[in-house]
Amino acid sequence: MNLWQTYFRTQQPVPSFPILRVICSERVFGSQYEHHGRFRQGERQAVFKYTLQGEGRFRDASGEHRVPAGSGFLVEIRDPATSYYYPKDGTEPWTFVWIAFMGEHCMQQVRDIVARYGAVFSIPEQGPIMRRFLEFRRDDGRHVTVTAAQGAEMSPACS
Repeated sequence: MNLWQTYFRTQQPVPSFPILRVICSERVFGSQYEHHGRFRQGERQAVFKYTLQGEGRFRDASGEHRVPAGSGFLVEIRDPATSYYYPKDGTEPWTFVWIAFMGEHCMQQVRDIVARYGAVFSIPEQGPIMRRFLEFRRDDGRHVTVTAAQGAEMSPACS
């Protein structure tokens, strides 16, 4: 279930900066929620998904990772080795916020970050980047115009 969703328009995109697409918060409950990179080959974007409540799972070439509240993952969504899903043994809804961005230079940065640090990160919900993401609740359903620099500032791969 979509809780809120804000779309972005980037004024005068810069090729080396990420282009923000959307930020959204969702709540899911049940094993039908599952995304696989191998089925998303046509999509040229990256996603950072952060758990607010409950827990999700993320799988990559290194195995399965729990994604409890206070953690998130960064992924190029067309990576065929990845998937993310609601856990089969889940007992409460998984509530998360995600941001999608694109741009070939930024995709390379995502690949570099994941290769160096892994895809799953612990980040405080009250930290500056998460507070900034959650502020977009106020723009639910709207298109927000940002500059290329603002987009780079908000991209987890580039900030």
